[in-house]
Amino acid sequence: MATCFRCFTRVGPWKPQRKEGPRETPKNMNGIIPAQEPRVWPAPDKDADESASPSEKGRAEDTAIATISRSRRKFYWPRGYALCIFSLQNPFRRLCLTILSFEVQIQGEGCKVFDNAILLCILISCIGMAIDSPLADPSVTLTQVIRRGDQVFAVLFASEMVFKLVAYGLIWSENAYLKDGWNVLDGIVVMFTILDLSVEGSGAGFLKTVRILRAFRPLRIISRNQNLRVVAQTIFSSLQDLLSLMVVALLFLLIFALFASNFLSGRMYSCNIETGVWLRDLPDLRTPLCLGSGNEGMLLGSCLNGRYENSSVWQEDGCANCPSNSSAWARASVDTPICVGRCDPTKLPDDPDGPPEWLCPRPLTSAAELPSVCDGRDSAEYLANITAAELRGRQYMQAMSRMLVIPCGGTTVNASGVIVSAGLSCREAFCPEGVSAEEELRCKTNCEKHPFFCKESCEDEQSGACQSCRRECAAACECSQYCEPLMKDAALCAEQGGRWEEALSQSFDNVFSSMLTLFEMSSTEGWADIMYGACDSVEQYIQPIRDNSEWIFAPFFVVYMIFSNMFIINLSVGVIVDKFMDLKQSGKDSIILTRAQLKWLESQKLLLGQRRFFQVTDLDLMPLLRRKAYDIISSFWFETLILAAIAVNSALMAMTMFPARIDWWDDMMYVGKRCFSGIFTLEMLLKLYALRWAYWEDRWNQFDFFCVIVSLLGIVLEDTTTLNVTGVTSVFRVARLFRLMKYLKGVKKIFAALAASVPKLVNVGAILLLLLTLYSILGVSLFSTLKFSSESVQCNFKDFVQAFITLFRASTGEAWNQIMHDIARSPREIFASGDWCTPDYLFDTGPATFEVLSEKCLIERPNSCVNNWVLGQLIPLTYWVTYTLFVSIMIMNLVIAVILESYEEGKGENETEVVEYCTESWRRRDPDLKLFLPIDEAVVYITDALRYGMNLTGRKDFRKDSMPKWSTGRLTEIPMKFVNTLELPVTDDGQVHFLSALLQVLKLLCHKWDPDLIDEINHFEESLDPEMAAQLKMDKVLQARRQHLLKAEGSFYIKDHVAAMKIQRVLRDRRASRLPAEVTTGRKVAFQDSIS
Repeated sequence: MATCFRCFTRVGPWKPQRKEGPRETPKNMNGIIPAQEPRVWPAPDKDADESASPSEKGRAEDTAIATISRSRRKFYWPRGYALCIFSLQNPFRRLCLTILSFEVQIQGEGCKVFDNAILLCILISCIGMAIDSPLADPSVTLTQVIRRGDQVFAVLFASEMVFKLVAYGLIWSENAYLKDGWNVLDGIVVMFTILDLSVEGSGAGFLKTVRILRAFRPLRIISRNQNLRVVAQTIFSSLQDLLSLMVVALLFLLIFALFASNFLSGRMYSCNIETGVWLRDLPDLRTPLCLGSGNEGMLLGSCLNGRYENSSVWQEDGCANCPSNSSAWARASVDTPICVGRCDPTKLPDDPDGPPEWLCPRPLTSAAELPSVCDGRDSAEYLANITAAELRGRQYMQAMSRMLVIPCGGTTVNASGVIVSAGLSCREAFCPEGVSAEEELRCKTNCEKHPFFCKESCEDEQSGACQSCRRECAAACECSQYCEPLMKDAALCAEQGGRWEEALSQSFDNVFSSMLTLFEMSSTEGWADIMYGACDSVEQYIQPIRDNSEWIFAPFFVVYMIFSNMFIINLSVGVIVDKFMDLKQSGKDSIILTRAQLKWLESQKLLLGQRRFFQVTDLDLMPLLRRKAYDIISSFWFETLILAAIAVNSALMAMTMFPARIDWWDDMMYVGKRCFSGIFTLEMLLKLYALRWAYWEDRWNQFDFFCVIVSLLGIVLEDTTTLNVTGVTSVFRVARLFRLMKYLKGVKKIFAALAASVPKLVNVGAILLLLLTLYSILGVSLFSTLKFSSESVQCNFKDFVQAFITLFRASTGEAWNQIMHDIARSPREIFASGDWCTPDYLFDTGPATFEVLSEKCLIERPNSCVNNWVLGQLIPLTYWVTYTLFVSIMIMNLVIAVILESYEEGKGENETEVVEYCTESWRRRDPDLKLFLPIDEAVVYITDALRYGMNLTGRKDFRKDSMPKWSTGRLTEIPMKFVNTLELPVTDDGQVHFLSALLQVLKLLCHKWDPDLIDEINHFEESLDPEMAAQLKMDKVLQARRQHLLKAEGSFYIKDHVAAMKIQRVLRDRRASRLPAEVTTGRKVAFQDSIS
């Protein structure tokens, strides 16, 4: 059957018959019908047919058929149809293709109108998002315009996605939408924007959070800028290696986190009062308390029964200082828990019933009930006019922040060891309905196996202290939502009126928090405080003691910092730098150039980058007075005098002090400032007179002129007005110190590397700016309404500017983790600290409640609680961890990579110093700066410059016989293998131009007289066409080379001149050898011999 199929499908000289009937004409991706060419099947190779076996012939035929089938298949369904609907002939698809591909010519380059229009819309949309804020007044016209404009842009971006889907298809076509990662990013942003529009004005709380994802819209700018895409490509290409490194780092982090959580869990706590009495003072102390009765006694909590005396004894006073009807009570043992009862501020109005309303009021239901945070809110006048709704809000906030120190179950033991019951307990007050039998059994079982509670009391399980302790533990477990059990020093702290809280924002209570804490330490932010806190820890529920565990945890954290910060973090720096270098090298490898060719290329770029080697030329044509002025400003002593004046002037400004300790100090500063201003003004005038227009071609001269004008203007203003502009003018006067870099080669190289890296850092800075913009918009959307502590009052996300400043500060590692923990505080933590926050469901800045919140100063001083749902506290942590990874580590290390690359390039290149030496050497040989030297002097000049260049580079790979050696100084004694390398044009009168000689010096330093390298460079120069020159950014080099060749057409080269002189000398020597000795005696030496 296969044989028959081959017979009918065999590729041969005949043409197959076309089927009758209409058939679609295939079009290209732009919707244009290609020109129809006659289909001619390839003729078979007779020789191949004769030599090939039947099986090989069959495989070749099958391959040809498969190729033809694939070429046809892309036009048929489904591959040739966008979204399986629109064919290449579909008018709507052709219209979309036309819109997307429409171009206009601007300065000879095609510019796609649609892409640039979308880019403009993205920029305008980003500006609108930066201006907008959840705290903006919705009634203001600008806010309304921005928010309506955002909806318009959402429709435009959705239309763009539809055009691309219809034009290119989703999956099948060659330029399918999903085959471009940037299109995937655009599509995700657009879909979330559409979802945002769909929930606009709805009450879907979770769906409203998708609005924050529109902040990713600035990332779309990257896909539309080639330079930004290169930087992004560097980041993305580094991710693969960084992920491998991250796996190692996570394993390493997990090991240390497990160790830390096992040994430090629950130990990083302390009491907020320093005057408490602890177990180290009285080992068996259980603070005697007085308990009230009834609802009133419950609201008052417990009262201290006596006080601690210096005699190391607690003196009870029989509840003399407590309310009436109070009864004495104390825990059965030091490890018996006492409960801190608190209401739950996270309950919603529609949640099931909890504690009674007299104990925990019902949640607030309207913004009018929120307390005011304006100044004077506690004044008598304000309280006299307070509304009933706000009064209820105040009572609610007081109830939520109230801390009741009461027994968990109300049991203890008397002096005889018998269990007695108190009339007050946390379980009965907060959980009066009780729990199920299963929950009660679970709590009882857990307390019998509890690792901390009742461990010492139940050494004798039949004792009353053990039974009372376990009952108290079970009572706390049965009402764990409201009753927090404490024992030992933690219980003493609560009993004596303090708060048992985390000593730091960081903790090691579980593996997740331990890994987060260790990650913060790896950024070196606050790691010393964490180490000292761990060194002071004792055990769970015990007040820390200074340096109690120093020899255990100090080495642990030191070892971790060595491995994490000095190894893992710096290794990530190495990965990014290495990837950046690889990408840079891969860009160079796209054009195959050898090392010598690259060096010659860079040398020509350096040479042509010089605007002017000599400020003026033809000094012999100058007037005498101007020549004298030029000699003065060019002299070494004049330059030394100016540099000394700059140094002394800077030292004088450094001695400015306030207030002046000596009476004549200000007068001396006044006179000194004017004297040095006169010196610099005289320098400027001399240079202007000597150099004329050439003065403005030097950047340093322009800077000096600006500094002199500013200084003179400042002096005039100070003498004629009361303005004090000393600070402004001093900045420019001190900036003259940069002129010292001409004589400090090491500093000059570093400054040159910095200057060379600035253009490269523009793209990296643009990526950094985009990320800062993205995270700023995200931060404003997420955290602008949250409550910040007083310690972070300057670090907030109220608007874009504040968010940008906060994030830029965090990019340097300055207290970023404190800001993270501050905004990640839960409502329980805020109320437990004695403060309060507005429930997030009430802080709605919509038109209905904005005025109410503004009147209560909650817009000016927002204090919303973080979202109470599962991801509420994870969002701030994720936000800051990703920001630290992307910005503080990746982008900042990419900046380091760029600077290192520029420094490495500058460190290995000594061509600049060679050019400077050649310039000064030429100035000595050509005093009038005619820029021409005779042939013999030019060769000596080149030889001298080559020796300097070889000594400067310290290379040992130069051939020993490469440098010419002559004893008489004649050109005819120079070896031809040296002369052949000098492609040095010579004028008709035997003169060599400065630029030609300098080019030869740089070229000889590149190929080092190696014949192979000479051929490489010559081949490169011959093959340098306009296309390659444009790709290498060598347009100026190509243009200069053409001009150089044109100039050389009317002249000859030095190698021709030397070869002719050598031939003439050989002929003269041979002729002289045939003459009698008396004829040659006394013969005068010819002029040609004297110069050769």
